[in-house]
Amino acid sequence: MSIVKDLKYQYKTGNIALKIIFWNVFLYVIPEVVFAVLKLFAINIPYLSYISLSSSWQHLASMPWTIVTYAFFHNGAMHLLFNMLMLHFVSNWFVSFFTQKQLFAVYVLGSIFSGFIYILGYQYLPALLGVGTTYLVGASAGIMALLFAVTTYQPYLEIKSIFGTVRLWHIAFVFIFLDLVQATVSNTGGHLSHIGGALFGFIFAKSLINGTDITSFFNKAIDKIATLFKKDNAVPFKKVHVNYHKKAAPKSAPKSKIIIKNKEQQQIDEILEKISKSGYDSLTKEEKEFLFKAGK
Repeated sequence: MSIVKDLKYQYKTGNIALKIIFWNVFLYVIPEVVFAVLKLFAINIPYLSYISLSSSWQHLASMPWTIVTYAFFHNGAMHLLFNMLMLHFVSNWFVSFFTQKQLFAVYVLGSIFSGFIYILGYQYLPALLGVGTTYLVGASAGIMALLFAVTTYQPYLEIKSIFGTVRLWHIAFVFIFLDLVQATVSNTGGHLSHIGGALFGFIFAKSLINGTDITSFFNKAIDKIATLFKKDNAVPFKKVHVNYHKKAAPKSAPKSKIIIKNKEQQQIDEILEKISKSGYDSLTKEEKEFLFKAGK
């Protein structure tokens, strides 16, 4: 199996967190390669200025998509690497208590909420007045939303680390402490967005504990959009003319093609049930290849 096919397979069979990681990596690597080649021809395009979130309301009004796109782009390989490692670990904790849909919703809505906190900070905090326009890019705000959602819901979750076993709230406390301390030293906008993400994660978990899922409207909207692009695989009914003067022919046995299709579907259902119980890694090599071929 080629690298491209393997990546397509991993993306198709992976969970929401893996898909988010794929998109973050893809949206970093492709522009870096393309615009690096263009620079050889003396063509310089500052693409980050079109997808980064500005601290100016005017810029946001002219480029409203940036309130979302900034959370899927990164300014540097190390920035990307650290965030994706964090997303990998935090998402594993998150899906232990919440759903895959909620993970995507918290990531996106947490990033949007954090973006507004970032802009409000530069517009109304006395220490930031007159600083000028700044730009925000990176997935860390959405990751902080996921981290604090889990921490609020299960603060005493034990995590194994190089320092031994620690509680989840210990990790969250270290991150938010560093953001508060360094907010006035460097990367003020980034630290403000982290605080905004932590606040959204806290609100989400607290609301869910009280019986309200504040992300439900988002998931319903995504489901409706998905149905618009979903292929209609239903076979249309054929109009049949019945000759009542002729004796109806006896029903023939179902064709072998239908039997094969039913067996294939049954095998797919058994594999999916195995994934839901034991995870994707529990599948054998043959089962993975069968699932990949069936999904084409």
